Amino acid sequence: MHELAALTLGFAAGALGLAPFLHTNLILEFTKNVFAPAALTVFASALAFSHAAFEVIPSVFLFIPSGDDALSALPAHSLAMKGKALFAARTVLHSMFLAFLASVALLPLALVVIPALFEAAKPVSATVLAVLVAAVFLQDAKNLPAGLFVFFLSGLFGFILFSFPVQHEPLFPLLSGLFGIPSVLLSLGGKPAAPGRDEKVSPDARLVCAGTAAGMFSPLLPALNPAFLSALALGFFEKSQTAFLEINSAIVSSKLFYDFASVFMIGKARSGAAAAVREAISSTGWSQFIVVLAAGAAAFFASLALLFFASKKIAAVVAVLGGRMNQAILAVIVAAVFLYSGPAGLFTAGVASCIGLLPALLGTRRSHAMGALILPSMIYSLGFSSEIMRAVTA
Repeated sequence: MHELAALTLGFAAGALGLAPFLHTNLILEFTKNVFAPAALTVFASALAFSHAAFEVIPSVFLFIPSGDDALSALPAHSLAMKGKALFAARTVLHSMFLAFLASVALLPLALVVIPALFEAAKPVSATVLAVLVAAVFLQDAKNLPAGLFVFFLSGLFGFILFSFPVQHEPLFPLLSGLFGIPSVLLSLGGKPAAPGRDEKVSPDARLVCAGTAAGMFSPLLPALNPAFLSALALGFFEKSQTAFLEINSAIVSSKLFYDFASVFMIGKARSGAAAAVREAISSTGWSQFIVVLAAGAAAFFASLALLFFASKKIAAVVAVLGGRMNQAILAVIVAAVFLYSGPAGLFTAGVASCIGLLPALLGTRRSHAMGALILPSMIYSLGFSSEIMRAVTA
């Protein structure tokens, strides 16, 4: 298939980001065999970048918690509940655009620094990851017991899933349960977000640069997701809902860029789309990276422009549909888990949902549930997996 057609299809498939929790890995699973290797690299890049832009809409306008669960609201939802949903969405879109440009500007530095740091970090990756996790927990010291409980419980569950042949590809039902289903359940009974006034958006350059830098270094360690990196980076700045949105959006954009760049810099793929590119390319020549980057940039800029100008109308439509969308989305998530993973997937998603509801009930951060990916990574890096498996099966 011609690369231009693959770019167009990647952009169109990325629009499925409007359907919450329909992850790029799942889309690639059903589409990657359609393309020749060269076209697949273009499709995967365009898909990943446009999907990241389109999923801004549900992350801001959907799953607004009910009044009883308002303490569990994410920063974007908190702003939406104050009548600033449009402001939140455009803050995210602006920050992602600026971070992409900053990522390109930092690429020459990354080409020198990242490979050297990666080799230096290999022997101590588990220790560095543990230090970063500890730093995040220290920022939330008043809820430390609850946060640790969620982190280790989700981590143990993740380790069991990844270590035993319970099911094929457990990541989709796991993440759907930890974050998707709880978000919908907490939003039932909540009011849809009113778009609010069309306010001027001017992201803080310091936060965008910090988020870009965090994203640039993310390939050095496995399992570092944007929520975790945002919690870590925000410790150096004054905390506010807008600040979190700016730094988190910059990290999302930068990490996505360097997920692909790391394939060519260090031979590591830190996302499903980047892994698809790594498998498809014949060599890690930089001419291929330029093609991948150009495809991603074209799809990303087109998506951001479309969403920026259409965000007000989209917000109005979502406000009218309201809670009915949340109920429909819950049914879609459950159906998708069953179709993709069968009964075992439903079991995984059910257990993960129970864990995913704990942060709201205990008053701690939802990002601590990412222990499901971080803790297994630490265990494998430290070489303790065999001992823990024997203890679990004893």
